[in-house]
Amino acid sequence: MRPTILFILVLLAYSCKHSKTIGTPPIEERTMIQIMTECYFLEAQFTDLNSHLKDSIIAVEFKNILQKHGVDETRYTEAQQYYNANEDALKKLEEGVKSSVNEASKHN
Repeated sequence: MRPTILFILVLLAYSCKHSKTIGTPPIEERTMIQIMTECYFLEAQFTDLNSHLKDSIIAVEFKNILQKHGVDETRYTEAQQYYNANEDALKKLEEGVKSSVNEASKHN
């Protein structure tokens, strides 16, 4: 799995279901926002590399980001599915990532 932030955001945006999912997300919102924000900046670091090299580096670094947060790829995929199925939670997640990216960008 070679997820990039654009892929993740597109997946979240286009896979959105309008049902109300009850339950607890596999990854809490705050942690998911941190992971997705780090993925956004990871992707931005390697925009000038060729596709194959970029994908290889991002795949390795993505695993490092998940490991840093104590999350494996299966749980991350389950969390994506949860947020995709829960419109309100997805909107909050997207807003949180945008806010986090904007805030981090101000400090750089």
